Amino acid sequence: MVSDLAFSPNGKILISASGDETIAVWDSLTGKLIHTMTDHSNMVNCVAISPDGQTIASGSNDKTITLWNGRGYQQRSILTGHTGWVTSIAISPDGQTIASASADKTVRLWNLHTEKLIFSLTGHSTAVFSIAISPDGETVVSASINEIKLWNLRTGKLLRNLNGCYPVTFSPDGQILVSGGGKGNIKIWR
Repeated sequence: MVSDLAFSPNGKILISASGDETIAVWDSLTGKLIHTMTDHSNMVNCVAISPDGQTIASGSNDKTITLWNGRGYQQRSILTGHTGWVTSIAISPDGQTIASASADKTVRLWNLHTEKLIFSLTGHSTAVFSIAISPDGETVVSASINEIKLWNLRTGKLLRNLNGCYPVTFSPDGQILVSGGGKGNIKIWR
């Protein structure tokens, strides 16, 4: 089962996360498999690629985030600290920060270059299933089955609580936040 997909910035490479504990690298033009990364020990839930294409990040049910080189596809490092499945990841537009969501009810912000934890954000009452970073790189939004939280990416401060659920995404201009809703509905926040 493919659980997540991410395109490289130039659109030539497609990364897929899978339930078989692998991350696959595909040529998006030909559909050919280029490489398979196999260092996770459980289902891979999510993948993201840095804006410069130099880093691929993957999150897994093994409770880790693995960083891979975007060119040779070799493992660079493993970020640990979550005590539950890593369910969603996002990389900031400036390529400096990676945000991770987890079944442990936390959001963690990491420095992508030093690979150190910046903030552990708490406040969700249930597992966090979706995360997104605004196009201006100022806000991170996290969502669970019953709540949405907006955080300042630079300070870790909680900015706002919304009544809604996952998934969440920002419009390209950052002016609209869209979230999932019960009974097949979506909510639009301005």
